[in-house]
Amino acid sequence: MAKKWLLAVIMAFGILFTTGSFCWARDFTVYDRQKIALRLIPFGIVDSRFYVKEVIDGRKDKSSIGYRDKESQKPLALWGDFRTSIQALSDISFRKEPDKIPIVIKINVLRLSASRGLNQYVKAEAKVAFYREKDGRLGKIYEAESYDETIDPYFAEYYGINIWNAMEKCFQLFATADWEAIEPEWEDYQKVATQSSDKDRQMIMLMPERHQVFLLEPMSVANINGWGLIRYEYDINQTGWISVHNSTTEIFTANNGSWEGTLYNFESRSGVMRRFGNSGFGILLEGGIPFGIEDNRAYIKCFLGLDFQQSLVYFPTAKQGIAATVGFYQRRLYYSDLCSSWETGMKAALGFQF
Repeated sequence: MAKKWLLAVIMAFGILFTTGSFCWARDFTVYDRQKIALRLIPFGIVDSRFYVKEVIDGRKDKSSIGYRDKESQKPLALWGDFRTSIQALSDISFRKEPDKIPIVIKINVLRLSASRGLNQYVKAEAKVAFYREKDGRLGKIYEAESYDETIDPYFAEYYGINIWNAMEKCFQLFATADWEAIEPEWEDYQKVATQSSDKDRQMIMLMPERHQVFLLEPMSVANINGWGLIRYEYDINQTGWISVHNSTTEIFTANNGSWEGTLYNFESRSGVMRRFGNSGFGILLEGGIPFGIEDNRAYIKCFLGLDFQQSLVYFPTAKQGIAATVGFYQRRLYYSDLCSSWETGMKAALGFQF
């Protein structure tokens, strides 16, 4: 009876370890639900021929970028100053090089709207004017307008993605246009733009984009059968490296002649992931601490160890989609009976990102 109660307690703890960490992450995904984080990924524009020298805030209403919903009328704003936030996103998308043409952009419209109900949606609208600079004057060479709308039950957590998508579409329209051949009408620089400082740009506060992934890990090798539930949480930062946090619950049974019983494993891992360009594919390097219990017919013993994993992963670039991993692991386990073991193997898992 005591043995069954011990197993029940360990199982309950493992499930709470996985789902509880998920709930904790959900609570702290958006630190201020009225502040919107831009998506810190460069735009997928290869042949830019330009870089953004300056951003002008030409919006009529500079107090907010919209409201979370029509009922509450709670204003939304970007993390950090508006102009420096857009400038930072432009800087990582279009690098300054000697052979590129400096462009000044004016954001005339950047607006968010959302609706609650049966069909919950988030919509971002953008209208951007592009200028050349000459002798202290500005000349308009292009103007683009776009929007991005998605069904989204989490509201403010993904507003930054909608803004990113709408802005990228405007830049794509400009990049594919024959703007270099346009001879614009020149206006006084001070009437169109205000100066921005590099110091302000360095003070930008942008929150990383965060994703959640759940994967189911089956195993059936050499009379070992079982499954695992894996939860990944990962943040995208400005350098392209992605910090990854992982909690895992695994239950395996074995009957290979020399050993028969059930293994309960719970693990917390951290690591880094690097994407291949703008695709969802990447490499993932992780290290963690597994702990659990081995329930044989003759005994029960606990273990604690060290775990290292190298995986190929596919986590979609979209907010939601199918995710998968396949890779190798090396694990050193130390048991309560003072024995130890060294394990190596291969794992694969399939799941969903949201």
